Amino acid sequence: WQMEFNRRVAAGRISEFAGSGTLKDDILLRSLGLYRMAQATVQRLSPQTLRILDAYGRGVNAFVDTHRDRLPLEFTVLNTVGGANIQWQPWTATDTIAIGNVMALGLSMNMRIELFRSQMWARLGEERAADLEPGYPREGPFIVKYSGKGEKGEDEHPVAGGDSAVGDALADLAHSYDRVLYMALSGQLPDDDEVILPLSAIGSNNWVVGGKRTTTGKPFLANDPHLGIQNPSIWYEAHLEAPGLRIAGVTFVGVPGIVLGHNDRIAWGATNSEVDVQDLYIERINPANPRQYEYRGAWEDGQLWHEEIKVKGQAQPVVRDILVTRHGPIITEGVKDRITETVALQWALYSGGTLFEAVARLWTARDWNDFQAAMKLWDVPSQNIVYADVDGNIGYQMPGLVPVRTKGDGAAPLPGWSGEYEWSGWIPYEDLPTVYNPFNGFVASANNRPVDYLYKYHLSNEWAPPYRAQRIEDLLTAKPALSIQDMRDIQADVYSAPDRELARYIVGLSAADDMQRKAIALIKAWDGRTSMDSVAASLVETTLSYTMRNTFSDELGKLANDYLDNGVPVLLRILPQNDNIWFDDVTTPQRERRDDILRRSFTSALTDLRKRLGDDMSMWTWGRLHTATFKHQAFGDIPLLNRIFNLGPVPIAGSGGNGFTVYAATYNLARPYAVGTISSMRAIYDLSNLDNSLMVNAVGQSGQPGAKHYGDMITAWRDVVHHPMPFSRPAVEQHRADVLSLSPG
Repeated sequence: WQMEFNRRVAAGRISEFAGSGTLKDDILLRSLGLYRMAQATVQRLSPQTLRILDAYGRGVNAFVDTHRDRLPLEFTVLNTVGGANIQWQPWTATDTIAIGNVMALGLSMNMRIELFRSQMWARLGEERAADLEPGYPREGPFIVKYSGKGEKGEDEHPVAGGDSAVGDALADLAHSYDRVLYMALSGQLPDDDEVILPLSAIGSNNWVVGGKRTTTGKPFLANDPHLGIQNPSIWYEAHLEAPGLRIAGVTFVGVPGIVLGHNDRIAWGATNSEVDVQDLYIERINPANPRQYEYRGAWEDGQLWHEEIKVKGQAQPVVRDILVTRHGPIITEGVKDRITETVALQWALYSGGTLFEAVARLWTARDWNDFQAAMKLWDVPSQNIVYADVDGNIGYQMPGLVPVRTKGDGAAPLPGWSGEYEWSGWIPYEDLPTVYNPFNGFVASANNRPVDYLYKYHLSNEWAPPYRAQRIEDLLTAKPALSIQDMRDIQADVYSAPDRELARYIVGLSAADDMQRKAIALIKAWDGRTSMDSVAASLVETTLSYTMRNTFSDELGKLANDYLDNGVPVLLRILPQNDNIWFDDVTTPQRERRDDILRRSFTSALTDLRKRLGDDMSMWTWGRLHTATFKHQAFGDIPLLNRIFNLGPVPIAGSGGNGFTVYAATYNLARPYAVGTISSMRAIYDLSNLDNSLMVNAVGQSGQPGAKHYGDMITAWRDVVHHPMPFSRPAVEQHRADVLSLSPG
């Protein structure tokens, strides 16, 4: 079922079983061309790669052909109860590549940010909106330092206005652009809509430590990708052996081999690099010929993608002809009758297609040179890849197609008609950030800025805040020699630097009553760890949520829902300024200051906690408030069905906002406190003995409700209790529980 669902997402075919409620999502997905790009990619694959994908498809189809009376429960529910008539079609190489394109979309969030930034400009003006850009500290941390190597530096805080020549067009666009499209791109829809597109993703952690800093004398490599909470699990654990092939790790359902893991010589792990590989262009369409658009004073003919979308309950398909300009497809087809400007998406994916080739090369890579050969093929999405080998070498590479812009920085939609804001090519591979056997003995990434401000190319305007990366570096340098248990402890770390900073200001408030005095005393004694049993964590996290809303919602209105998670660095930046203008509540006649907002927020937090958790403050533990529910992809919000397919809620540690703790379990500060993004799996590879490697998946290996392995890893995952990853034949025999033998028919 998961394979069927994911390929339908990629192809924009959800409405075939879900009805008209998801039609706008299918139109968007058809406009993005994910499946079209997969079809084109398959035509260019090497014969060896195509053989791998075809063999995988034949195996999948052989299983389905012999088990058609035992297909997953979702098929039965949708076909018998929902009247969907879903029939399994043979799995193809295109389906596998298309699933990779869906993941690339989820990890390429620049277009969503561009739309949001243009809305911020329209509401606040460019100058005030620039004040709310989180930026990134000049002191780092960075993954790679380029001291003396770069040709020019960049500003600490990106210029939100970028090129102001497009200001008027952006203002019009921001006011008229369909908000539903923006929310769909954000993985969010209004409350009366079903959300079924798995597009959310915010980050990940990885690090590699060289043998001079470990107790074994050989490297450890750790990785935990942070993705939207899903059920069934997005990952499937696998260990595969064949002549010339020995690999173990995790893969996406529908993708052969492994995506992250190790072979018998090297290990690798990934985090999202956050580089900007998408630009939106405002296009002028010829009113006399809708197939033409303006470019440098002349009308150019565009290409048309003809799409027919079947919708359950409708006799005729919905037809869309999507215009494709030199910049890319128009993604506003669904709302073009409501705006004068239309927007095209330029995306590195449209020039890529070798990602799976890169992954397959990693399976047989023997050393750094082989790893580099694979990385040269890794195009979209760009990632931070850490490396280790059994000989003791470690390294890091940021691969991918990263555009070089002739003008502008891709901060917001640009005038496509001018011809001034084109992509002139890609950053040369040899200039992409990399390091091999670094002097300090480790490399760590947490979606932070990969390079310092001396790097000569523009990579992005948006990075994750530095808190996770700094914490990982602090823990990696806290001991002269690190053990595999230390790797596990770092993955389990729940210290929140932003919460600790806010706590310093909360304890400075004067208590109005005994409850506030008791709460302040708990916060004053708090160590900054957002543990499940911590009352202080509940007090500070709820105060943070209210402080963000009380500081920014009056100016931002509904935009605050999408800003608050990313705006915490801005709050920390202005906290030392009691009179900062952002603390003033513009809806009241008086002038509020920081302490007024903090006092209001602290009071509201206590009232909220008392209402949710009762009068006894000792029971206000963070785990009672902060929970994770693993909702089923399609049935998660449907009464009765959700009782069968959902797992949880389970109490959980970690902080909210934009990933402040190494242990990832984040929620939206505007809609607390249910977890939305998690460490989707955790892996630790021991290059001194791969049999000692460890892993835990977020849900379980099975997608079948009621099966033994449906959700059986949740508690271990929550508590960061890894299971062994035996690799050698003797170790596998020692740990085996069952044996399945498959023989050719």
